[in-house]
Amino acid sequence: MMDCKVLVLGAGGLGCEILKNLVMCHVSSIVVIDMDTIELTNLNRQFLFSDKDIGQPKATVAVDYIRRRIPQTSITLESVVRDLTTLGLEFYEQFDFIISGLDAIQPRRFINEMIIRIAETTSFEKLIPFIDGGTEGLKGHVKTVIPGITACWECSITTLPKDQEMLPMCTIINNPRNLKHVIEYVITSVYPLENIDWDGPDVDNIYSMILDACRTRAHQYNIDTSELNLAYITGIIKRIIPSVSSMNAIIAANTCNEFLKLYHDLIELNQESGEIKSNNFTIVNGADGIKRNMSAFVRLQGRSILRASQPLLFNSTRIISPIAYKIGRRYITNLETLDPSEKLITPSKIINKINELNLSISDRAASRLSQIYKDSQEVLKVGIESGGCHGFQYTLQLIPETQVDLSTGEMKGTTKTPEKDEFDDDANSKMTIFEVNENSGKVVIDPKSLKILNNTVLTYTKELIGSSFKISGGSLKSSCGCGSSFDVDVDV
Repeated sequence: MMDCKVLVLGAGGLGCEILKNLVMCHVSSIVVIDMDTIELTNLNRQFLFSDKDIGQPKATVAVDYIRRRIPQTSITLESVVRDLTTLGLEFYEQFDFIISGLDAIQPRRFINEMIIRIAETTSFEKLIPFIDGGTEGLKGHVKTVIPGITACWECSITTLPKDQEMLPMCTIINNPRNLKHVIEYVITSVYPLENIDWDGPDVDNIYSMILDACRTRAHQYNIDTSELNLAYITGIIKRIIPSVSSMNAIIAANTCNEFLKLYHDLIELNQESGEIKSNNFTIVNGADGIKRNMSAFVRLQGRSILRASQPLLFNSTRIISPIAYKIGRRYITNLETLDPSEKLITPSKIINKINELNLSISDRAASRLSQIYKDSQEVLKVGIESGGCHGFQYTLQLIPETQVDLSTGEMKGTTKTPEKDEFDDDANSKMTIFEVNENSGKVVIDPKSLKILNNTVLTYTKELIGSSFKISGGSLKSSCGCGSSFDVDVDV
């Protein structure tokens, strides 16, 4: 189960695909918002709906379909039937991710403003990624926005397709050459759209009258009417480019892929600027085969950018900052700070304890050590060696318990490497052994390494690319991309 709360904007052709993907990813909590109701023309691509749902709210029906289809699911599903621009910060700040399947610009701009305001009001402690998907016929795009890290959505406004050209009125009135000219004349001069009550009881009759008027005018100017029908007229009236199911599926898959990369901390940032290095703008063109172009859209020149007051540092794939960042459910904290929700254990036994020296072990690390010991009778050996970007780096190695004399703490059968390291003198000395539970997982460390790592914390992190033990805090002053190199404030 992916422990996060995701807001899906829109329950149309793209929104249905996104919702389906998130459910298949086992996202723990999903909220769908859409103010529209289901129409007959939706059914060819919005697969969560059927003809009996016509007239019902899209968000409600989509959520109900998932509940019926997977009655045993533990996923929390909610629907909101409302204009999303009428909701405030208190609504949006509850979410960890926002994924858009909208077809209009203004709601996207509104969401962009909301996530920026949330970042500002929380001093960048909460950053809500906004993943925007959009389709237009056989074309589509995906944009990823993280306040303070990437360019905002407004900076990408120039990537949107230009509005359709307005048809010249003189041609429409005096010399119509195709069905678009005919329809434009009828809905402008014969049945002006602004005078039509589209929610009234006679809307079907109005469409029929528009169709008849279009046929009459087309015949008057010898224009072929073989393609003329209510669907064609509706498309012209609403300026709709037909939605294609396959493109909806492709773009929905790309938006959810961006979501997974963020959730599992697989984005890459520029160490100097703090901006995202990964491509955060994808364009897909299916008009002639399938072409996919990925790039990074950048902040518009002269536009201010929200940024934390202190520079970002980096540790492997994890972003380290002087203030607590939150991207999705992932907390990003200072290297010397332990997540306050993670408890430290009290070892059941310490062999060869050295006064005033200690290595703390988190509850998660202890659980993992116990499981490893149960499965393979291996223990974790911790050491320090010179080198790395900052002068020292710690080493973590799983070794068979039989290599350690548990009564004396001496290592068995250790051979030195030809290249002597300044820590080799301690390599065969008596080890300090921390036993997390009786007859369970253990941590083995030599005296000099323990002196350097005094008061640090051994933790265990879970990542998509591989879980690992890590050490932080204590006298470790800094770290770098390799994740184990550091400076110290102690005389070694």
